[in-house]
Amino acid sequence: MTKAQQTELETLTGLGPKSSAMLRQIGIHTAVELLAADPYHLYLQLKQALPSTSLNMLYAIMGAQENRHWQ
Repeated sequence: MTKAQQTELETLTGLGPKSSAMLRQIGIHTAVELLAADPYHLYLQLKQALPSTSLNMLYAIMGAQENRHWQ
C-alpha cells in the first residue's frame, strides 16, 4: 500500500488517522471503497472487529460519505 493510499481516507471530511486505521483493519483502504459501502454494514464490521467502536464512528462514516463533518 502506498503512502497516498494510507492517507486517502483521511482526506474525507471528518475522518482522521485513528478512524482511518480502524477502517483499514476491516479492509477499507481507499475513499472509493468507503464511499461505495453501506455505512451500517461497515459499522457492524467495526463493532465485531473492535468492540469498543462507538456510535460516533457510524456518524463519521455517514458524514464522510455525505462530505460533511459527523458532529
